[in-house]
Amino acid sequence: MIRSFTINKYLSKEFLKIIGNMSLGFFCLGFFLNLFEEINFFKDYDVKIIVPMILNVLFVPSILYNMFPFVTLLSGIWFFLKIKKTDEITAMKVSGMSNFSVIIDTVK
Repeated sequence: MIRSFTINKYLSKEFLKIIGNMSLGFFCLGFFLNLFEEINFFKDYDVKIIVPMILNVLFVPSILYNMFPFVTLLSGIWFFLKIKKTDEITAMKVSGMSNFSVIIDTVK
């Protein structure tokens, strides 16, 4: 099994970028969907828009925490589709890495 620090660093950086982008997307989705729910809850009360927004900012991280396994799953699928589409997986296979070693080296 080939252990290349450069390849591991590149794969880890790409995977973390995809997880970050996916987390940001789910955070924005949760923020806007929950904001409408908070505004709907406070429509009968005399409060400014800042109260639902503050409550929303406090609540959305817990939603993201509960959805993080799903985010990680989708990020992994997106990552492997990306490296397959750009033929990076082929280049790694030619250099002697197997699919299993790509997964193990990315996790480490």
